[in-house]
Parts: sequence; C-alpha cells; structure tokens
Amino acid sequence: MEEIVFGDSDNEEMPGIHKVYCYDYIHDDLLWSTEMDMQVYGTVSYTDMNDDNYPELLVYGTNQNKDSGRFAILNGLDGSCLDYTDFEAERLLSLRIIDDINGDTFSEVLISDNHYRTYIYDLINSEILFKEQIPYACNGNFMEIGDLDGDGFTDYIPTKVRDTMFAISGYNAQYIWKEYLNGYSYISCLIDDVTYDGFPEIIVSDAGFGPLPQYFLNGATGRIIQSGISVSTTYKIIPVEDINGDGLKDFISSVNYGMLLCQSGAIGIYTDDGESPHNKNQMINCFPNPFKNMIEISFSLEEKNEIKISILDIKGNMLVNLLDEPRVKGQHSIYWDGTDYNASKLPPGIYFVSLKSDDKVFAEKIIKK
Repeated sequence: MEEIVFGDSDNEEMPGIHKVYCYDYIHDDLLWSTEMDMQVYGTVSYTDMNDDNYPELLVYGTNQNKDSGRFAILNGLDGSCLDYTDFEAERLLSLRIIDDINGDTFSEVLISDNHYRTYIYDLINSEILFKEQIPYACNGNFMEIGDLDGDGFTDYIPTKVRDTMFAISGYNAQYIWKEYLNGYSYISCLIDDVTYDGFPEIIVSDAGFGPLPQYFLNGATGRIIQSGISVSTTYKIIPVEDINGDGLKDFISSVNYGMLLCQSGAIGIYTDDGESPHNKNQMINCFPNPFKNMIEISFSLEEKNEIKISILDIKGNMLVNLLDEPRVKGQHSIYWDGTDYNASKLPPGIYFVSLKSDDKVFAEKIIKK
C-alpha cells in the first residue's frame, strides 16, 4: 500500500506550507517529516535515484523570500533533502514527470513558472534541456494527451490557462497547437475521443463569475468542436464513467452555489441530474449499427411523454428532426434513411441520435457506412 505525502505550515511569521510529511494512513503512522527552506506549492513522486529501492520526492514552489522559484529532491525513505535548485522566476507553479528525453534512463520533468515559461529539466545533470514561452502561466498542471506530433514522446495540455488553450511537445516544450478562447480563466479536463482521430477531446470551462463560455476542443488540433454557456462559475471538472449510456465517458463540473453538474462527454448536453439516465426502459436502441441505408431507432416509455428525436453531427449541430410529438406508454420505433432536412444523403461518418423526454436527454452514437 502506498503512503501519502502532504504539506502543512506551523510558521506564523511566514504563512504557507513549509513542512512536508509522509504518512502511512493504513496504520495511522507518521513515517517522517521535513522542514523545508521554501514555500511548497506541490509534491510529485519521482523514481529511485540513490538505489535504496524507494522513489524520491520532488517538491516545488518558491524560496522563503518569494523571489526565486525553487524545487527540491527529498529522499523518499527518510525525507532528507538531497538537493535544492533555484530558477530565475519567482514561483514554480507546476511540475510534471515526463518521458526520458536524453536517453539516460531517468525521466525528465516539465515545469512552468509565473513568467509564462515552460522548462524541460534534466534532474540527474541539473540542466535545462529546453525553455519556451507560453501564453499564460499554467496554474494547474499538465495532462497527457498522447503523441500528437508523432515524434515518439508524449505531449501535454494544461489543466488551467488564461485565454488560450494549447498543447506542447513533451520533447522540446514547443507549441503543437494553440487556440484562443473568448474568456478569462479556464479549467479543463480530457474526455473521450468523439472524433475518432485517436486522441481524447478537451472540455474547457471559464472559471470567472456567472454564466460563461464552455468549449469542446479537438485534442489533436485544438479546433473548437462545440461551444456553449456554463450555468455558473466552474471550479473543477472531472471525467466519470458513462452515465447516459451513449458509450462515452461523461464529466462532472463543480460550480457556484454548491452545485454539481453532470454533462455528456459526447455533445455537451446536460444529462438528467435527478435519477440516473441509465434507465433501460427509456434507452435508445439502434439497429443495425453501423448501418448503410436504413437504421431502426427504438425506445420504450413507462408513461405518456412528449418525445423529440433528432440526428446530430459530432459538433452537436442538428441535421434533421425525426420526431416531435407525444407518445403513449409502450415500445416505439422510427426509421432514419441517412438523409438531412433537405432529403440529401449524408456522407459516411459518426452521428448521434438525441432523444429528449421531459427534462431528460439521451444520446446514442451511430455510424453510417
């Protein structure tokens, strides 16, 4: 069982986290604590650097005077400090373990500072391998998005940015893409690959005040797939398992006024926030799927309801409305011939069947051959 590491402050004259603890929460036992000559913003487990069979710990933040970014390497076994390194910026805001770039068998680290810079740093040789300017300080951390540029190294996107979302190379910290967003401060998370290009998509929500922009971005290119308005200030977004039965993971947002919102990871529509929409009596069944010329869309109702069924593209645009009328309790089926509003044949690709019943929304992915 892994132990946990956390920070605390007992220094009233210099508030902030100055001490790091390693705690065995299974046996309720404090294994070690270390007083740090810095203010700690975060900790990351690394690898065993001194052959004692325990991973070392990387600690990052700022020095006591807050005029130099600093990170330290702690011995994972006893918490003793192995090394301090200072950077030119005042604060190191994030640190992420990445691939081994220079072939020395030790992973490099990706660091961002408060002067909008990212570094790829070689811990073993205490050397900055690459340094690049970014649009805004990354106040969160970086998420793996896969090898976007095909160079054999994992690439990354930030979890919190200002007005520009971007992906950077895990090899040299340079841009792969960047997308300007009409907002102030965004938080983000990765969702399933709805465009089927091999990379996850990105949901980003404005962390400002009030109903603010929310975007779905293509993870491979940064292109905006869909945009909308969040109901309130968004504080955090986390992916969850498939709730509405469309085959894709959904996500939950923590927003203002103590609310949690669950949204579809397919097209950004809200799922039912009361009963679980994973209700087999009202799920959509599509057959055959994939289809070529005609697909049957069937559903069942436990009581009479107003039903609206539409076909959407992967951006969430409505292509044709198939049904908009009350239906009685029981089993129902309609058919779609793969055409749009103008009776024009749509090209092969991925589409979504959207069923709205009262305040519930269900979606099913279908593939046209």
